[in-house]
Amino acid sequence: MKRQFRPRRAISDLHLVALCVVLVSLSPLALHARPTNQPGDASTREFQRRLDAYLDLRGMLLQQLRPILPTASATELAARQTRFAQALRAARIQAKPGDLLSEDAAAIIRAAILDDFRTRTAAEERATFSEVPLTARPAINSPYPVNAALPTVPPLLLMSLPRLPEDLQYRFYGRHLVLLDSDARLIVDYLTNVLPR
Repeated sequence: MKRQFRPRRAISDLHLVALCVVLVSLSPLALHARPTNQPGDASTREFQRRLDAYLDLRGMLLQQLRPILPTASATELAARQTRFAQALRAARIQAKPGDLLSEDAAAIIRAAILDDFRTRTAAEERATFSEVPLTARPAINSPYPVNAALPTVPPLLLMSLPRLPEDLQYRFYGRHLVLLDSDARLIVDYLTNVLPR
């Protein structure tokens, strides 16, 4: 009589464990887990409230613009960016420094930048901040200079700053830090003199 083959239990258990590991690693919670060194939610709650209000305004203004076609030319895209920037300026004509950056958020940002700066050698400082545009104090609703570099904030420093929605970015601007609306290329808020001399 022919002996029937049966898979070994140990092998099937191993496959089950491997499948569980794959499913867990692909779960939304694993993909979107927050870094553990993010600033605490309690200290940035007011900042988040202000960001949400700005995003609501921005979304309303974008809805009022004519939809952009997938085949839009560079000229049409530039014209839309200009119209969006004009609409933002008009809607925020009374905006002033600190409207988005709450006191708690500003304190966290200043402390994080100073701590990061203290850990860098002179050579690292030069490399990190070599592309920062040398410019006067920023102004709300002013465009980021067209020909100026957009230096990125170092990744480790960025992780210690309060989170921003994808439409806003932290950028160094001289010794200052600006909140830049990347679509409109407008400075929407800023902190002065965050970098040591």
